[in-house]
Amino acid sequence: MKKPVMGIMGGTFDPIHNGHLIIAETVSNLYNMDKVLFIPSGDPPHKQNLKITEKEDRYEMVKYAIAGNEKFSISRIELDRKGKTYTIDTVKELNDMYPEYEKFFIMGEDAFRQLKTWKDYEKIFSYTNILIVTRSFNMTMDIHKGFDDFCSKIYVTKTPFIEISSTHIREKVEKNQSIRYLVPKEVEDYIKRNKIYINLENSNKNNLVLSDLKNKLKPKRYKHVLGVIEAAKSLSLKWNVDQEKAEIAALFHDFSKNMDFEDMTRYAAENEITFDKIESSNKELMHGRIARDIAYKKYFITDEDILNSIEYHTTGRRGMSKLEKLIFLADYIEPNRSFPGVDKLRDISFKNLDKALIDAIDGTIEHLIQMGEIIHPRTLEARNYLIEELSNQRGG
Repeated sequence: MKKPVMGIMGGTFDPIHNGHLIIAETVSNLYNMDKVLFIPSGDPPHKQNLKITEKEDRYEMVKYAIAGNEKFSISRIELDRKGKTYTIDTVKELNDMYPEYEKFFIMGEDAFRQLKTWKDYEKIFSYTNILIVTRSFNMTMDIHKGFDDFCSKIYVTKTPFIEISSTHIREKVEKNQSIRYLVPKEVEDYIKRNKIYINLENSNKNNLVLSDLKNKLKPKRYKHVLGVIEAAKSLSLKWNVDQEKAEIAALFHDFSKNMDFEDMTRYAAENEITFDKIESSNKELMHGRIARDIAYKKYFITDEDILNSIEYHTTGRRGMSKLEKLIFLADYIEPNRSFPGVDKLRDISFKNLDKALIDAIDGTIEHLIQMGEIIHPRTLEARNYLIEELSNQRGG
């Protein structure tokens, strides 16, 4: 009795587009496939230097894209696997899950030419056929070169010429250009709804983040963020700091502030964020690191100075950059603050940035002592370093 046939369609799908779907539909019909399994990659070793969109967003986009095609389904086996995700592990697992199927691992011509660099590539043929999709049959002349022992497991299929790439789609979204007809409507809507591929550093779409913040934060916290943005912009003009960077850092500094402790802990575990002993039991210290991760992964903020300013705005640290100092201070003196001495500190902040920062850190330490809270070593190191710097500037 003839085995049912399964196609295996792997990839980062960042995002999935109509070209992927056309290839899957074409080979499904040509090879009478009963099922095509889409597998969004987890942590692919061949893309270690590339930034990949969060796995849940990629999973959701694939899910929306294949909805309505009864032959298409999706698997999380790579997304849920810890560590690097290798194809050999995937096809072995699929063989255990679907022993009744004859399998065809679908891949492009360029990927196939790199196959020998893959982990245990020869063993892949023990679990699946390889189905190469190409724009022409010109490659068939040398396709089996170096694969003599696996000729019967390699198939080549010409597919329609579809000039669509995920890279091009991401670039179009960043430039606020239409991606209509490049991706399914449901995927386009998901990208817009979740602000995926919006690069604030290049596209100046801070209003989109503000919209997200308004939905995530309590009104008082949202008002505070607006105040920090205002203070950061003023300080950046005074101290010759890039105003756009200051605004972005201020925008994100409290992005995760209203997450509860359980949600923070869950997010950290899912995104492999580690905290030290003091941080791990204090959500006030956790939120900066999580906000940094969200800014990087969801909004494509890649500037290290901005990310560091987001992360360390609560504790400070030794050797802070001017932007880090500015965000720490803006958070402390923004217009909605009304504690005793804040007006004097605002005045100092426009005369001597380091002196104002020391005073702000002293205020933070005093508050923590009154509350009986642990003072993070980074805060003490920041204070001592700044005092040393001021002393050196004065000549000892």
